[in-house]
Amino acid sequence: MGIAYFIFVVYVLLCIWQIPKSSFLKNSGLTEKEARILLVFKMLAGLVCAFYFQQSGTNADYLEYNTEGKLQHELLISN
Repeated sequence: MGIAYFIFVVYVLLCIWQIPKSSFLKNSGLTEKEARILLVFKMLAGLVCAFYFQQSGTNADYLEYNTEGKLQHELLISN
């Protein structure tokens, strides 16, 4: 499991370095620092949501919808 964390950290660092250089963000008027802060905030929000829904036994609808969505996506690709 340690290598997965390492790869995740490398991926995040590459995204933080590369995303602000995209033409969309250059034309958006955001500075590189603002773009990086927004990217990190979005990743942290996703991690918090994933942790919350994994630990919360009261609201499993979110995870069930994601699982069903994955199944439907696989069905669309295969047929």
